[in-house]
Amino acid sequence: MGSAVSDVTVSGKTITGDPLDTDVAATRRRNLVFTNNTSAVPAAGPVLRFAQIDGLTITGNVQPLTSSVLARRSDAMERPR
Repeated sequence: MGSAVSDVTVSGKTITGDPLDTDVAATRRRNLVFTNNTSAVPAAGPVLRFAQIDGLTITGNVQPLTSSVLARRSDAMERPR
């Protein structure tokens, strides 16, 4: 059973020693913002994985990649700009 968490912002974080490894995949969520976060540790992408989110914003994140893409979205709708 998942939680009903919505309206979450993760912004301006600097991760030291690890990549921006993020996985959000539970019950349907709304309005998640993941912006301006940074890691200098190279990683194979996708390091940002989001599923079942309505109103998803991913911008301005810095992550060196050894392969693939930064983010993967499944059953997620981006917030209109």
